Amino acid sequence: MSLSEHQPQVEPTVAQNPFEDMMKSKVAQNPFEDVMPAPSDKPKAAPKDKRNYLVLLSAANENPALARKVMDNLQAGVDRNAHALWVDGKSAGIFLITSLVASEIRHIALASDKPARDVSDMRDILILEIGDDWYARKEARAEHWLNAHAGKPLAPQGAKKTTGK
Repeated sequence: MSLSEHQPQVEPTVAQNPFEDMMKSKVAQNPFEDVMPAPSDKPKAAPKDKRNYLVLLSAANENPALARKVMDNLQAGVDRNAHALWVDGKSAGIFLITSLVASEIRHIALASDKPARDVSDMRDILILEIGDDWYARKEARAEHWLNAHAGKPLAPQGAKKTTGK
């Protein structure tokens, strides 16, 4: 049974954003509130050999249904707590935690019973493992997730001093 059998087949128009309700509900609260540990000074590895990933998706044309399909697939097959950091008609950034490798995440993200139609607007998908060092704007949604799952970023090492003759 595929994911599409559970959902009515409605093609959103450019004016519709299938993430609108999700984004509104997440703005007022931290979506990782129940899993965020107390901040610490040491980076933490994800539990049980799980790794933190950021999935970046871009479409050639305005297609919010593509991002919705990828998000649904990731939540159903990789991480039920996968969270969209941002979504617009042509791109999305999704945080997730899994023990799968990037190629397996890609396979699940793009799984479809109608692959030619569902991914025809896909420009690219990039899946990055988040490591010990990172940067996010203070108080940004990404900063909260990264602090909770990747730990504090590495401290600046200062500018290198150069000597000239």
